[in-house]
Amino acid sequence: MFIISVVCLFALTGCFKGNVSNSTPSSNTTSSPATQTPVYHVPTATTADIYPPEPIVYPDVTYRASPPYDVRQVPQLFLKDYDWQWQYPQPQGDFLHCIWGLAADDIYAAAGTGTILHYDGNEWKVLTELKVDLIPDLMSESAYFSIYDIWGSSASNIYAVGGISDMGDSSGFILHYESSQWSLELYEPLGNFYSISGNSASDIFVIGYGVYHYDGSRWSYMDSGAKFPVSGWEVWAASPSQLFVASNTHNLMHFDGVKWNNLPTSGHINYINSDLRAVWGSKPDDVFFVGESIIQYDGSTCRNMGTPNYSLQSVWGSSHNDVFAGGPHVILHYDGNKWSSMPTDIILGSVSDIWGTASDNVFAVTNNTILHYDGNAWAAMTEYDPVDYRAICGTTSGDLYMVTSDGVYHSSSMLNVDNNRDARQLVYRLDHLTFADIWESASSEIWAVGNYFYYVIPEEVDRFGLIVRYDASSNETTLKRTNASVTSVWGTSSSDVFVVGTGTIHHFDGQNWRDMNSGTEASLRDVWGTSATDVYAVGEDGTILHYDGEVWRTISSGTGEQLNSVWGFSNHDIWAVGNRGTILHYDGSVWSATKLPIFWELNTVWGRAPDDVFAAGQYGNIWHFDGKTWTAMSVPAKVTFSSFWSDSSDVFVFGSGGSVLRLVK
Repeated sequence: MFIISVVCLFALTGCFKGNVSNSTPSSNTTSSPATQTPVYHVPTATTADIYPPEPIVYPDVTYRASPPYDVRQVPQLFLKDYDWQWQYPQPQGDFLHCIWGLAADDIYAAAGTGTILHYDGNEWKVLTELKVDLIPDLMSESAYFSIYDIWGSSASNIYAVGGISDMGDSSGFILHYESSQWSLELYEPLGNFYSISGNSASDIFVIGYGVYHYDGSRWSYMDSGAKFPVSGWEVWAASPSQLFVASNTHNLMHFDGVKWNNLPTSGHINYINSDLRAVWGSKPDDVFFVGESIIQYDGSTCRNMGTPNYSLQSVWGSSHNDVFAGGPHVILHYDGNKWSSMPTDIILGSVSDIWGTASDNVFAVTNNTILHYDGNAWAAMTEYDPVDYRAICGTTSGDLYMVTSDGVYHSSSMLNVDNNRDARQLVYRLDHLTFADIWESASSEIWAVGNYFYYVIPEEVDRFGLIVRYDASSNETTLKRTNASVTSVWGTSSSDVFVVGTGTIHHFDGQNWRDMNSGTEASLRDVWGTSATDVYAVGEDGTILHYDGEVWRTISSGTGEQLNSVWGFSNHDIWAVGNRGTILHYDGSVWSATKLPIFWELNTVWGRAPDDVFAAGQYGNIWHFDGKTWTAMSVPAKVTFSSFWSDSSDVFVFGSGGSVLRLVK
């Protein structure tokens, strides 16, 4: 179960409405005078065959295989600000799933976190931020919320569909914007909703694990007439009596207004083993399905137009002779005779959706970027960054050093300008070398570590660790190669530097490197200390090592989870964080554990004071410790965070996709 909160440029008031045929909440459902109860619906068609007859029981809530439902806690809609805001990229940096519009100056795009963007013909702005808060004991903090598709009949009648994933379980929702407010219209506990399409405000279809139809007054589940429901990735409503589905069951499904059918095929079409992800047509007898194959339906039969070397995710066209399809690092175009790849060097990931108003006004979303095609070339409309930040160091915002997935950089202005890419100056890069960590000594020497991996031939791999030492005053770089991989670097001075890696610890005394006896074969992930005689290293299987200036000794951590980061204020106030929400604290005598209610990895820990500590990691997780309790912070992102940095006034967190967020609360 979840609570949805909205930060919106609209004037919002909380309201739930809607109903579903053959589905009524039980008398135990409660609602306030200002809040109506949303519908909880499980399809009733052939439920004995499709769903188990036993009720699925969660604490305080029971979903039964058929109505009535015993629902004593329901989602609520309320306003809430985020604790962190996007610094870069702008207007936001989360993964975009869909794009759709009503006109060239009225276009919407939705991100996985629930952020909805709007384009007015001049610029993209954040329109709405739908945020999930969880009801304790009903869902874990690992649950995450995604909008997968958006559609509307007018600017005052818009729908968004998506799902909530939680430890392998998923549930779907339909949100509706009408009369300046959002409401939850339908909640489906058995699976996500992936697509929505309609012919009018009173003829709308949604698909996920089953197809639902809205007739202007209520949502109804469409019986497939078979043992299993019609399910799929995308639905396209060609007319009130023509509905097409791109299915994950390897079938080409069609609804003719009366019943569901498999579309007829001819020749040696082999789509049975193909996962079809998207569908669009110029008319009911000219329909394109794409996925692991490209299939066209001409009103009589289906023909295979080709099998690409990748799985296409999206398709849209302005006519039969002007069709676009997107996939991993590619956009294809069909001119009525053949498909060809369109040249572009800005596609960063899989093109998840395409939509347009004309052949020279086409939009696409990929990763966190919105692209535009003007009839000649594709160009990025929003900021994007192809790098992943791994670690940051520096004393002021005007003198920052960082390692990304592809190199070591310096910047004197990246936190004060619009385009971070232009504000970074390359210090060092080597093909096939992936950097992991960076540290700066007081003498302006920068130390970075990374790992080289290259297939010389298919059977032979060249791999080694590399330590990069950069003297900022002389602009000189020296390299140290290691046999084993290296993951972290820290020191007390330029003559007392520690580097850790796979079962190895290296030390630099200002003149020479020497290998230290770690006493372990575990992969060490981080190193940090309070002095030259008080150094800690952490790693896989809960490994904690301590160096007293003479030898490294293993310390019992009490956990078997991998530890990814260690940091502290003093020798009696040290934190370590790791996988599955593991947090350890050392008070000078013993390590004590806190297990956060999340499944994801925590990659970094840092603080401003003993009662002001932050931990961050996968899927936008940022947690705060106030001296007594760890609390999840509200973050408008599901990226992976890797490093904190702060000056005298601001706190920033860096992560994947060039993400930089600033603490605002």
